[in-house]
Order: sequence, then structure tokens, then C-alpha cells
Amino acid sequence: MPDPGKSRSSSGSSGSSGSRSSSARSEFSLKHRQKTADPTCELCHGTGKYQKQEFRFEQQRCGPCQGTGRVRHTGRVGETRGTQGSVCGYCRGHGARQIRVFFTVTKDCACKK
Repeated sequence: MPDPGKSRSSSGSSGSSGSRSSSARSEFSLKHRQKTADPTCELCHGTGKYQKQEFRFEQQRCGPCQGTGRVRHTGRVGETRGTQGSVCGYCRGHGARQIRVFFTVTKDCACKK
């Protein structure tokens, strides 16, 4: 009696593992299969990749107020009045300006996925 039970469990496990291996192979082939890009895609025109311009903000020290946020007025040449003066128009009193820096990024197109 113990022999048929062992043979059943071993045959049952081998049958299920056989189906698992075939499904695992198909999943592996689906994941690693190279898909071709759509030639009618308006974004990548069939190449699978496209370029997009993106930007980020960077802060720079303000030049006219030299980072103080205030523009000093001089009565005579070489004479300053300390911290008095009007608010800088370029940085609006913050002492630093935010500028946009543009750069190009190459991305994969969605038609290839």
C-alpha cells in the first residue's frame, strides 16, 4: 500500500511541475520578447524612442543686488547708504533668482510596449 501512495504523490507533483515549467517558459518569452514599434506612431515615427525637452529650476545668486535683495542707492560716486535702498526687481528681495535649465531626454515610446 505505501508504494502506490508514493507513486501518486510523485506523479502528481511531476505533472504540476511540468505545467508550471511550460507556463514559466511562456511568461519568460513574453517578458523578454522584443516588440517592434508601430510604424504609424506619430510620436516616435516607428523608431521606438522619442526625444522630449524637460527643464529643472536652478537657483543663482542675483547679480544686480549681489545676493542682498536690496539695490543700494549712491548719492555720489563711491558713496553707499548701507542697507537702505529699494527691493531688487530681479530677485524681488530674495537675493537669488530661479532660472529654468532646459535639457533633452530620450524616452521609450509606449507603442513599443
